[in-house]
Order: sequence, then C-alpha cells, then structure tokens
Amino acid sequence: MKYSIEPARVHFNQHGMPVSDAFDDIYYSNEDGLAESTYVFLQQNNLASRFQHWQTDTPFIIAETGFGTGLNFLLAMQLFLQQAPSQARLHFVSFERFPLTRDDLQKALSQWPQLAEYCGQLIAQYPPLVSGCHRMSLEGQRVTLDLHFGDVLDSLPDWQQAHKDSVNAWFLDGFAPAKNPQMWQPELYQAMARSAAADCTLATFTAVGAVRRGLQDSGFTVRKVKGFGSKRDMLAGHKLAPAAPRHRKKQRIAIVGAGIAGACLAHRLSRENTELHVFCADSQPAMAASGNAQGAVYPLLHADFTTSSALYAQAFVYASQYYQQHNAANFHTSGVLQLAFNPAQLERQQKIISRKHYPEQLVCAVDAEHASQYAGISLTQQGLYYPVGGWLQPAQVVRQLLQKSAARLHLNAKVTDIQQTKQGWQLTTATETLQVDQLVLANGHELAKLDKQLNSATSGLLDVRPVRGQITRVASNNALSALKTVVCHKGYVTPAQNGTHCIGASFAKEQVEQPARSQDDKENLRLLTEYVPSAQADSLEILDQRASIRATTADHLPLVGAMPRFLAGKDAGRQITHWQGLWVLGGLGSRGFTSAPWCAELLSAQIMQHTKPSGHDLEQALQPDRFARRKLVRGQL
Repeated sequence: MKYSIEPARVHFNQHGMPVSDAFDDIYYSNEDGLAESTYVFLQQNNLASRFQHWQTDTPFIIAETGFGTGLNFLLAMQLFLQQAPSQARLHFVSFERFPLTRDDLQKALSQWPQLAEYCGQLIAQYPPLVSGCHRMSLEGQRVTLDLHFGDVLDSLPDWQQAHKDSVNAWFLDGFAPAKNPQMWQPELYQAMARSAAADCTLATFTAVGAVRRGLQDSGFTVRKVKGFGSKRDMLAGHKLAPAAPRHRKKQRIAIVGAGIAGACLAHRLSRENTELHVFCADSQPAMAASGNAQGAVYPLLHADFTTSSALYAQAFVYASQYYQQHNAANFHTSGVLQLAFNPAQLERQQKIISRKHYPEQLVCAVDAEHASQYAGISLTQQGLYYPVGGWLQPAQVVRQLLQKSAARLHLNAKVTDIQQTKQGWQLTTATETLQVDQLVLANGHELAKLDKQLNSATSGLLDVRPVRGQITRVASNNALSALKTVVCHKGYVTPAQNGTHCIGASFAKEQVEQPARSQDDKENLRLLTEYVPSAQADSLEILDQRASIRATTADHLPLVGAMPRFLAGKDAGRQITHWQGLWVLGGLGSRGFTSAPWCAELLSAQIMQHTKPSGHDLEQALQPDRFARRKLVRGQL
C-alpha cells in the first residue's frame, strides 16, 4: 500500500477547465460540467425523488470513486438540502488517489458561482494531503463528507469490511477506462457490490463493455442509457432487492467520565436520537487529566507510516477543524515547534521529513533561525514545525462541549458499580441508580477499576496504565512574553495566557499520587533552560502547579470500541467476546486533546451503527480487546 499522497498535476485549458497531466483527461465536460454531473450522477440515481422520501433517521449514504474537484459532492449536497426533509442527513464517502491541492481546487470551483456557498465550506475544511480518511461536517452537521486519500483498490476493500450493505447510491467516476485502466478492475466492482445496500443504485459516465460485465458479475443489474450531450451511452444500475427503512428507538446512553473523551463523545452523540447522561466524579467537569490551564494539540508521527502515524495524522487534521468549528474562542492555532533535543531525535525527525509521508501543510523541517522566527523568541535547536497545531484551554473546551451536548450532567457522582440487566446496564453511585440502554466508560485511569469488577476472574482485560504528570504555571517575563508558538522539547512551554505560561509536563509511569511536588517544578524549570536558554528560569515566578494522572496503553494507541469479556467453561472453551451495549473510550495518553474528537467520532459510529471515519484495519487496531486476545494466544488467560 502506498502511504505518501501525490497531488494531482493539472493545467487549465482554454475553457478554464482542469485537465489531468498524468491521465491526459478532463475532470468534466468542456460543454457544461455541472449539467453533465447532474445528468449522469444525480438523475440516473433518481436522487431528487429518493431524497424527498428519505424519512429514516439514518443518513442517506452516497459513495464515489474519484473525488476530483468535488463537483459531484457539491451538487448532491445542494440537491439534498433542497429536497430532503429537514431532519434527514446525507453522508458522502469519496475515494481519491491524486487529490487536487487547495489552490487548484479553489480555481476549479470558481467556475461555479451558483455553488459558491457550498464551495466555501468545502475549501475551508479541505485537509492537507495525508493518507487516510478525513471527515468534514458541513451545513450545520446535516452533511458529512468522508474524503479518503489513497488508492481506491487499497482503501475501498478495507473500508467496505466495516460497511457492508450500507451504500444507497454509487457514483462510479474517475478518468476514463482507456486513460486510467488501473482503477477499473474486478476488485473495485466487487467491493462496491459488498458495500451496497439493498436499495443501492449506481451510475457511471462510461459504457465500456468490460465495466458493464464487471458490475454484472459482481451482482448489479446494469443497463445502458442515453449519455450526456453528444455521448452515445452511459451505464446505470441497481440491486434487485427492495430495502426496508431502518429506524432505531431513542437510546438512553450514559457516559462515565467528564474529561475530553466523555465531552467529545457526548457532543457527537447529541446529534443522534439519544438521551444522554454524563457522570462526573468531581464537583465540576475536567477536574482530572483534562483540567490543565493550557494544552497542546499536535500529532505523534513516525518515520514509517505506522498504525500510530495513520491515527494521529488523521486525528490531528480532524481535531484542528473540530476545535475551530466548535470551540473557536478556546483554541489558538499558534503552530507547534518540536525541537530535536539530541542526535537520535534529530535523526528521527530527518527521516520523518525525508520519507515524504506527510505534506508540508502538516509538518515541515525548520532550522534554528526559522524556528526562532516562528516562536518569536531565540531558539538554538532545529526541529519540526506543525503549522496548524496550537493550544487550547482544556477545562473551558470540555465544559463548552458538554453544555452544547445538552446532556444531563451528574456531578459528585462516582460510579461504584455497574451491572448488566435485561434492558441494558444499571449504574450505581452513592446517591442514585440509573438504567440505560448503552454505557460508555471514558473515565481515564479509573477504567481499570471497573474493568476488574467486570472481568474479576482475569484482573481486568484492558491493560490501562497510569502515568502521573505535573505542570507548572509561571508568570511571564521579558524573555517569554514574546513567545508565539507552543515549543516542545523534553518538556514544553505554551504562549502566554493572561500573563502566564504552562511548563511541563513530568512523566512518571505507574504512579497515581495526586499531590504536587516541588521537585517536579524544579525539573520543569530546569528542562525549560535546555531549549529556551534566555527564559531565565531561576527568576521565573511560580504561580501554581497541578498534578494529574494520564491513562495510556502498552502500544500507545487509544482504546475505542466494545468492552471485552472473557469466557471460560466446558461449553464456551476459553474465548474473548464482548459485553453487549458496553463501550470503552480511553487510554488517550498525552495526546488526548489531539485524538479525542476523532476517537469519539469513531465510537459514536460504532454505537449508532453509522458510517465510520476509518478503514477496517485502523478500527481493529484500536479495539479494546486487543491485549486480551494476545494474552489468550500466549496462554496467559
């Protein structure tokens, strides 16, 4: 699989239309690209009528090969907003191997002033060219776009494993089979058929016999219809079986934990047919690991495009857009500098850049001079710069998300017991008992206690590990007041907020002691002098400090999915299954504010059985049962 993404190489012809240099083919008709797209994809899929009658509470899903300029998507969105009931939602999934740059996209879409309102929303959220799925929310969250960057013959078969029988309409687009034969393969048609819902229709501009036979062999009924304009024929098709609309009863869902994980999940689930309850063990949300005065948002990248790289690259792009969209007042896109503090770190950073898995819009190398210019203060080391990274005010973000979710917030409500019932799950605190349909555990390192209660015979299955961290808040001085970016080294320092900076954070594994320690303050200040020599750390006034416990995992990947369950007995043998209706969102570690919005999006899709913002492989890599399954294989369970 290719992980580096090459931008499309295009030029604009005398009509102002984009033309692919690689495939020597136009993106849409010189005559009238808008009319062509409307005729081929909207009319032949009968979308106007289908949108009008879409009464189910599940989104209408369109999938597409070849995003190109996004014209098909924009027209489908426009038609949906014009025709569909006000409560209906559209989910558009598109796969693109050679995406346009933002500048080329903007130039191409400038041809369509009648779509300007929608074009502006797309361009504002258009992601850096990073491999994987990028989720965008438009039109007040009525429309969702999942844009997959990568070879469709890799990404679609992976995606459809978790999305069988889900797509309502297929747009088979892309450059003509004669120009781009690599795409038009049996594997493509087979993956399309497996993902197609019972009512699925399809349309494609081509009428090539091999395409028609490939679609028919995969299970579609296909016919020739009149092509657009002077084109003689095109293909349209459908599945034979009628589909019954899917309706779900209103779900009562409880989330244990009121930090960034629980807040992001509550905010996302509030868009569904749910009654939400959030249980907070403290007197206010964000009193634990999510409660620092300032927190950095930047990814954890590797020189090789690992599972971790895929997660954090996608999650970082999503988080930057998410906070700007939902918490703009508390999120500051200042950029983040990550300095190379020793030769090994420098070599690692150089490999990250040289292997070209990530575009410059995501991360670039900077020397000490340019690092100083970005930071606004003198730095002596080179490193990496994340232009769309930044910092936020964690407690304010968490509380605002919970407020927007309209969830009922249960304060001073430490959950002491959970029990499965015939109706779902029962939660018990010191003062109340609540029955819910679905239960989510998002309470950081305290997850381990409920895990052991549920899976007592195994002393727990999640392998959540506590890591104590302490930040030090100091008054700004002349050396630090000009700081414009977050600067990371062995520690980190944030730009001033009301005349103060956060410095930290210590990293003590397997420690759960909460009281702050003066030696940690001294170490935070000592480390600061290593990367900001001019900071005059000895003269900095310490205002206060804060210690909290992060929750991490052995492989440094979050836990997102169903709660594992161990069964052993004469009939069952020894196996790992799942608790029905019990979910986990945790183990976010030190990058929680980067990963939480995306992980909440994924878990919401799992709970509500909606389209997921990832392929099957990445989803499986985050499953909470992964450590238990490894133990079972090794004979440790």
